[in-house]
Amino acid sequence: MSDKPIIELIRTVAWGDVLMTTATFGGLAEQGYAIRYVTTDSLSTLLAHNPLVDELVVVPPSRTGNWFRSWHLLQQVASATRGMQWPARRILFKNSPSHTLLRSGLNLIKPGWGNTTPVMGHHLRHVCAQAAVPYSDELMLAFTDEELAWGQQFSDSVLLHMFSSNPAKDWPVARWQALAHYIEDHHGLSVFQVA
Repeated sequence: MSDKPIIELIRTVAWGDVLMTTATFGGLAEQGYAIRYVTTDSLSTLLAHNPLVDELVVVPPSRTGNWFRSWHLLQQVASATRGMQWPARRILFKNSPSHTLLRSGLNLIKPGWGNTTPVMGHHLRHVCAQAAVPYSDELMLAFTDEELAWGQQFSDSVLLHMFSSNPAKDWPVARWQALAHYIEDHHGLSVFQVA
């Protein structure tokens, strides 16, 4: 059991989306939260060595486009976290109206269901502002020495694809360039950017 309040962050699809949620980690840690992140196995590697993630919970892959699948995802989260410390806050990084309806329904069925914070908006900064989640311009990637060695046997470079057809996932080019410089400075890899 953590002596800090737990904040449970949930994002189970899209590597880029999970990466963008890391911009909240520093501010949440400064507020005194222990961070529990719930995601799928394939995305968990992105967070496995992040020093600000206190607990990493893996659930089966699930698409969450409609209310039924979203309900199923929350059942998986509940099952995977059974017996763990109850979170002070739970944030689902979603922007679909169906998720807002789902959360409202959950609160009717079980008041205070994980103190779920509704997060909606067209951009992560806006979403975080609505949910009173601190947000910085720094994205976090953490690699082990073994992961770096494995990657370097194939190449000494990283390709960042900075484009999304979804306007809700817009990220300023300057932020991507800052991430590229961070990777170059901290990991010694050449970074190529595609827009």
